[in-house]
Amino acid sequence: MLNDKISELKIPKPIRGMIINMVHAVKAASTKEKLEREGSMELAFILGLDVAKNMSQADIEVLYAILDEAVQERLAQLGGGRYLTDGITTVTKDICGTVF
Repeated sequence: MLNDKISELKIPKPIRGMIINMVHAVKAASTKEKLEREGSMELAFILGLDVAKNMSQADIEVLYAILDEAVQERLAQLGGGRYLTDGITTVTKDICGTVF
């Protein structure tokens, strides 16, 4: 499902591959701490793409949503509640002026 969303984006193949690998890393996180670390690294990567203005704002927003979905899904599997969403919203609002 997430791979389908990623493949629909108009992003360069190398970036697409990195995003897919990062989503797999989130899904493989064995603890909440590892999940937080993976989520933070992915958030920083997407934020870097956003700041560099190499991609459309719509694609950036989809990447943030994909990250959030992957993190929330894995956190639920690990027995936790919601996680990272407020941080993603805050960071994107502060940096981009956009909240989705």
